[in-house]
Amino acid sequence: MKKTLAVFIVGVVLAGTLVRAAESPAQSSVPEGKTSSPVMRLPEPIYPEALAARSLDLPGSFDIVDIRPAWQYEEYHIAGAVNLPLDQLLNDPARLSDKRPIVIVCRDGSLSAVAAGIFSQKTERPILYLHGGVRRYYDEIQRPAGIIGDTPAFAPDAVPPGAPSAPPGAADRPAGTRPAREGVKKPSAGC
Repeated sequence: MKKTLAVFIVGVVLAGTLVRAAESPAQSSVPEGKTSSPVMRLPEPIYPEALAARSLDLPGSFDIVDIRPAWQYEEYHIAGAVNLPLDQLLNDPARLSDKRPIVIVCRDGSLSAVAAGIFSQKTERPILYLHGGVRRYYDEIQRPAGIIGDTPAFAPDAVPPGAPSAPPGAADRPAGTRPAREGVKKPSAGC
């Protein structure tokens, strides 16, 4: 659902750009009598391996902008990245006029792809987005200490340290079933 929404938003933005470009032929540099199709600048994906290699080979030759909320950025981020809210990124004249490539990153790459699509229509600057986001970067390149990932570090049946062993009465019922709620009527499914 989230990716479908992102694709829809990018489509709407791109379609709006095409319509605006078609409606303003007076500003075109094409000689009169000739037709031209509008040029659409699209962002390019960059994969975690390529970003890590580029960071080592060409440090400072591009900007990395992390558009996640500040608390997520503080937990962990890519070295050299700057945390910037999306609205500030899209409206900052200094970021629009710079000529160096910019890499936009988010948690899983979906929001950064949409943001890169919008940003690429506002500037001539080369725009890239991190495919798979910061999550994939750390899964493939490096995981900081204290971040265990999205999957549990223990077996589902095992009890984590410090957790209570089992709720009262759990031994009396079959595994994987919930306890019966006495005196509580099961809600209707709405049929």
